Amino acid sequence: MAQILVRNIEDAAFERVKAKAGSAGKSTEAYVRALIEGAARSDLTEAVAELDRLRALTPRPVADSSSDIIRVLRDNGRAGR
Repeated sequence: MAQILVRNIEDAAFERVKAKAGSAGKSTEAYVRALIEGAARSDLTEAVAELDRLRALTPRPVADSSSDIIRVLRDNGRAGR
């Protein structure tokens, strides 16, 4: 597994993160690890959301199969012409 060293964190920011970790019942390290993993996961979530948005712009097919299309054409009197 990878390791990371972050330097020059403001003391006040570190104390807030440390307090939040304690409130969550986690070590500061575990809390920060979860923050980093969550940030990395959000990229995937955003990509899936964008794909869903694009999918919603694509018209849905009238029928799901060729037999459904033939049935619609036959019922409308247009098959075989």
